[in-house]
Amino acid sequence: MEEKYSNPILVTQLKQLEAELKAATFYDPQAKEKNHLTTVEATCRAQGMSEVKYTILLVLHKGEEYVGYTEVSFRLEKANEKLFLDFEGSGVVCCSSNGVEMPAKEVFGKRRIQLPAKYQNPGVNTVRIVFKNKYASNGEGLHHFLDPEDKQEYIYSHLEPFYANKIFPCFDQPNLKATFKLLTISPSAWTVIANEAEKLSLPLSDASASLKQLHVPASMIVKELVEEKYQFREFAVTPTISTYLFACIAGPYDCFVSSRKPGEGFPPMRLFMRKSLKKFAEPYAEEFFRVTECGIKFYEEISGFPFPFSKYDQIYCPEFNMGAMENDGAVTYTEVYLFKDKPSFERFRRFNETILHELAHMWFGNLVTMNWWNDLWLNESFATFIANLCMSKASGLERYNPVWTSFYKNKGWAYNLDQQPTTHPITAKIDNIEDVENLFDSITYRKGASTVKQLYYLISHETFCEGLKEYFKAHQWKNTELKDFMSAMQNALKKRGSDIDLKEWTQQWIFTKGLNELEPTIEVKDGKVALFKVKQTAAANGDKINRMHMMDIEPVSYTHLRAHETVLDLVCRLLLEKKKKKKKQKTNKK
Repeated sequence: MEEKYSNPILVTQLKQLEAELKAATFYDPQAKEKNHLTTVEATCRAQGMSEVKYTILLVLHKGEEYVGYTEVSFRLEKANEKLFLDFEGSGVVCCSSNGVEMPAKEVFGKRRIQLPAKYQNPGVNTVRIVFKNKYASNGEGLHHFLDPEDKQEYIYSHLEPFYANKIFPCFDQPNLKATFKLLTISPSAWTVIANEAEKLSLPLSDASASLKQLHVPASMIVKELVEEKYQFREFAVTPTISTYLFACIAGPYDCFVSSRKPGEGFPPMRLFMRKSLKKFAEPYAEEFFRVTECGIKFYEEISGFPFPFSKYDQIYCPEFNMGAMENDGAVTYTEVYLFKDKPSFERFRRFNETILHELAHMWFGNLVTMNWWNDLWLNESFATFIANLCMSKASGLERYNPVWTSFYKNKGWAYNLDQQPTTHPITAKIDNIEDVENLFDSITYRKGASTVKQLYYLISHETFCEGLKEYFKAHQWKNTELKDFMSAMQNALKKRGSDIDLKEWTQQWIFTKGLNELEPTIEVKDGKVALFKVKQTAAANGDKINRMHMMDIEPVSYTHLRAHETVLDLVCRLLLEKKKKKKKQKTNKK
């Protein structure tokens, strides 16, 4: 539908500026060609680069397209002829490096913006780019959704593993952490959610002072100035975070706000959803906040580090590809978790596990982030295990137990995958960014989590927590590798006088693939177990290796054996009776 404006002079100016913008835009002629960032390229790019800072302006129009501006500054030890920004966007309007214009035709192509050495300086560099882009319809980048019920438009970002560059030009790799200052121009009726809290909100007509600081063409904002119904927003600068954790969510979202007041030990919390679905979120909003609070207390206790961000928003997003995503301070969820019918206990328990999983990432993955995607398990395995540990130990979450029963059931996916020819070690070899997609599987999530659980019981709860505290203290806001985490755990063991060697454990469990089969051998004499052995063999399609295991042995008398009951049946029955006894004792104490 054609838009109408009452002022004919403004209409003329609008048409001229829009024509200028269209004429100035250079579209990537090789945009359809695959050009995946390789491990070697990422490693070379990160060498000698530091102090990366972004200022990003997104002009969020209704409809199919948006325009934006990126200003990125960074320090180089020396010029790098192979330096480039990742950008899988529609087109570049203009770009410059250190005040010198770079012709878009010269530097933009194959989803990259090259930064030739002649445009670089040793020391601090500043690159400015104005770009045009289309909203995504596949959930990768900045996704656009039209609500079929009320025709409202909703936008949200999803950037893991390599989709930040589908929104704006950037160095899109986890170990080039940066600060982000986000500015937006959007319809005034929309809510905009980012990683940090909103710092300033003004009608666009009153924001000239803020906009003058940016080197952007007038054609980017003239439409909004004409309509005078758009709002300028500025958000607080983030701590140093990875590009895949950047977040921008916009639209007429409705929300519930936590009743907690400042000073009660929790960050400000909000729960967002589409207006048309608010009635389905209302019955669960308070429990949503309560579970989050229990998780924050537990994670702060075991990590020795306070909640890392200034606020914590959680948003239900339409057509969301994943279950959830741990953006710093702005976690996004699929609407599958927005229950329209009363969920079963197990379904609701699984959802609360997801809440705790994403919350755990604020420490395990966001505060401290993997150096490269081969250590994705450092994020996902730990978040999966720690979420279950939280549900089993944190005060206030008793109603969701027994946790480990469900944990064991979910291991079945990993058992199955680990017997296939396509299985892989928990930490995998990554040649390029496309390989990462194959790591979001049950080996990374479930086998990895089970392996962390094995480590936890091997070294004890106290030692594990001591190691975590050392790890977060040493590496906060930085990137790490597996060796950094295991070093913290080994140091914690050393302080307790243990001689357990985690190098051997790591090699056996993290760098090899496949299952091990454990077969018990039991000999009984005079009603007592005279011999108990466990035979370990490697399964097919795995590495031929026997691994270190930590097992609980429950001493029982053969005289407990019932008619037609095997020894294994006896052990299972006695363990179950033991759990019931413990549960009854807890109930009596209450």
